[in-house]
Amino acid sequence: MKKFGISLLIAGIISVSAFAKGNDFIFSFGNGGLTSYKVQDNSCYVYVFNYPKNEKKISDIINRALMTSLLRAKKQFSKDNDGFINIKTHLKFIGKEKIIYQVCGDVIRRR
Repeated sequence: MKKFGISLLIAGIISVSAFAKGNDFIFSFGNGGLTSYKVQDNSCYVYVFNYPKNEKKISDIINRALMTSLLRAKKQFSKDNDGFINIKTHLKFIGKEKIIYQVCGDVIRRR
């Protein structure tokens, strides 16, 4: 399970990198290599999922939510801003009933 999760994470990072290179809007879990930028806004995307019957599907659900968040951030902010960086994810299980997943980051403009 760990190898599968790691491979999904690597595939996600590679696809995010390729997606970001297509235009100048940057996605990064750190500062994106930028030394000078101004934070324009902070944004969070929150998802509440029913706990799946098959626990192996949890990583797929979370990866889809992350990619959806990045696509929404690009659509919402790319017109006037340069990136969505310092991305943090938070995951909380409420028993075996619900999963709460949150993706937050800073919307920035280069200086």
